[in-house]
Amino acid sequence: MRTKNIQVSVKIPFPFNQPDENGVVYTREAIEKAIPTFSNAPIVSYSNNTGPRIIGILNYDDPVAEWDEENGICNLTATGFLFHGGTECSVVLDDNKVVTHMSIQSVGITD
Repeated sequence: MRTKNIQVSVKIPFPFNQPDENGVVYTREAIEKAIPTFSNAPIVSYSNNTGPRIIGILNYDDPVAEWDEENGICNLTATGFLFHGGTECSVVLDDNKVVTHMSIQSVGITD
């Protein structure tokens, strides 16, 4: 099933005062100042063959930050949408080629 503007929710953990997966340490203050820039950000897919391409965008709504002081993590959540995509389905058609039964096999994102 092909569709457009698929709503998504993105939740990204930002470690603070400890190394991230690249070994870089961010302060809590740096993350706090960056939170407003998380809304309206493009969603980008990266490929070695084609380079970066924008596949969606986050909404203007304010992102939600949940601070886990004990573990040094800020979970930052925002909603947005992907431009195009859909599902790969296994379907049963009637005589008029109308889907009467289906099962969803996977979700895909397209240009």
